[in-house]
Amino acid sequence: DVASGGSIKRPQFQQMLLDAQEKKFGIIIALRLDRISRVPKDFYNLAEELNVLDIGFTTVDNDFDTTTAQGRMVLGVMLQFASFERELGAERTMAAMRRRAEKGLAPAGPPILGYDKADGELTVNKIEIDTVKYIYENYLIGVPPSKIAQGLNLSGKRTKKYTSSKGNTFGGKIFTRNHIYRIITNPLYAGIIYFRGDNLPGNHTPIISKEQFDQAQEIVRKNAEQKNLGNPKYNRLLLNGIIKCGFCGHHMTTRTGTGKNKKVYYYYQCTTAAHSGADSCKSRQIKSDDIELMTVELIRKTGSEKGYLEAIIKDLTKSNQDNIDKLNTEYVNLGSSERKLERDQQRLAKLAASNVNVSKMSGVVKELEDLQQQIDDIANRQKEISAIVEQLKSEKVDVESIKILYQEFDQIWDNLEKIDKRNILNLLISEITVSIKKKAKTGKITVELVNGLPVDSLTKWTVGSSTCSVMLRRRDSNPRPGG
Repeated sequence: DVASGGSIKRPQFQQMLLDAQEKKFGIIIALRLDRISRVPKDFYNLAEELNVLDIGFTTVDNDFDTTTAQGRMVLGVMLQFASFERELGAERTMAAMRRRAEKGLAPAGPPILGYDKADGELTVNKIEIDTVKYIYENYLIGVPPSKIAQGLNLSGKRTKKYTSSKGNTFGGKIFTRNHIYRIITNPLYAGIIYFRGDNLPGNHTPIISKEQFDQAQEIVRKNAEQKNLGNPKYNRLLLNGIIKCGFCGHHMTTRTGTGKNKKVYYYYQCTTAAHSGADSCKSRQIKSDDIELMTVELIRKTGSEKGYLEAIIKDLTKSNQDNIDKLNTEYVNLGSSERKLERDQQRLAKLAASNVNVSKMSGVVKELEDLQQQIDDIANRQKEISAIVEQLKSEKVDVESIKILYQEFDQIWDNLEKIDKRNILNLLISEITVSIKKKAKTGKITVELVNGLPVDSLTKWTVGSSTCSVMLRRRDSNPRPGG
């Protein structure tokens, strides 16, 4: 039995008790006392049960006779000491973790995205660092975590991939909303070691500034009240998170201006120009009303095109099923690996049972424990896969809702709150790229759909004083904007 001694409700241990009821053996032999149980109450109950069955037990390390009152008393005292040592060990571990944090060293565990770990120290991964910066920059301008994850996945990015000391490979999966949330709330990225309520300076190189991290936590805090990881400050505008500058490729952020009548006007401005000065990018800011009206009218027109709804529904359904199929394949492959590990376990268990050389037992037990850890890792991953698959299945494409969304767009749209309108546009549109130079009379706007086929490749629209060519495209057919 290689499972933890913290409970006697272990499969192999329970099988042994069933065999005891049938008098298949007369004594139990354990490597150490705590391999029987580390819980005094469980041990006492077990000792009584074994005594009734006239079955004793002994250990390789200490030869106790549980068939006598003296033997049971000694074992009870020893078990209390085992429990004390376990609690003391936990305190020592916590103290060691505190000392480690005070030295500026990151906590134990697997490496996180953006860093590699060697000898317990973090070093910046020059390939992954841009992904971390991308996540923070987008979150700070109002892009919700789900949208950030979608953008990373579409560009081929994946979660941190690493190999454990036992040779097992983890990570390399698609990003989810929760992955993004964990990254934007992890103080390690700002060079901070968090331990039990204390923020301690770390020895590693920060990827983002302390100011950026604090801003992100403020957004998280405010949105926790609304159960929304987006940024409520920007919910008043419809296109935050999906509108980009066509010249430098950065998102456009919100800016306000006050007219002569004290009325507040909202604009979209390239973040490069907003953060580095107006001359840092040649794009012009655009009035929010102009670009939002154009976007809504485009959606209205798109929904009435013949064949469009069928195309978008088919595309959404296929994408969802592809993800489910990949996860199911991984689940089956993990099952094959698990069965191989179990066969290795059984082989070692038979070897241990037939090996009379007690001095070699500890090595065999250690190998059995390693195999069990690998099996547990597989089981945890399979649970994770099952949860993701169930979530994907629950997110089946609602054909009727999509039809209503498009066909009754006018009636629905006018009755929605601002935040609901924004969420709908995020579902339908992946990205809007605006290429209008300062003081230019003409420009170009590209609208990328999340799914579906292009139905109207080119149209004209007036945005402020500029007449723009508006291009409608699929996400995967649109090249990245050039400078």
